[in-house]
Amino acid sequence: MFRDGHFYGCISVAQAVGEALATKFLMDHHPAAESQPGDTCAEKLFRAGVITDGCRLAFLRIRGDDRNDFHHLNKEVPTEGVKLEQRAEECVRDLYEIESEIFGYDISLPGEVTPRRLEYWPKVGANMMQVFMRKSY
Repeated sequence: MFRDGHFYGCISVAQAVGEALATKFLMDHHPAAESQPGDTCAEKLFRAGVITDGCRLAFLRIRGDDRNDFHHLNKEVPTEGVKLEQRAEECVRDLYEIESEIFGYDISLPGEVTPRRLEYWPKVGANMMQVFMRKSY
């Protein structure tokens, strides 16, 4: 979406994916993450040692102060192309940082994929995982 100039959609999708990763995926894997009043899921996960501070900040930047404006199509959403493009690029970069931390992997010779956080990768059988990979830029 970003590449094709659909910045509003890019921001909305990045916010939705970031929110789903924090509130559904990671919290489902770590339900004991304790909360304090006013905490976001990212703050709970950081305090529980599940994510790094960099990942926490990426979640918070994606959510931003404009999450509800984009989510509810409020008139406060910027309409200037440059502002939308900058916000979309920030969201894409932050989502990449989050995905890299959660689903990062290393490839060793002869092409063996080693997940950094194995608990988040679905297993199909002994020494087998189901994966969908995309090219990193």
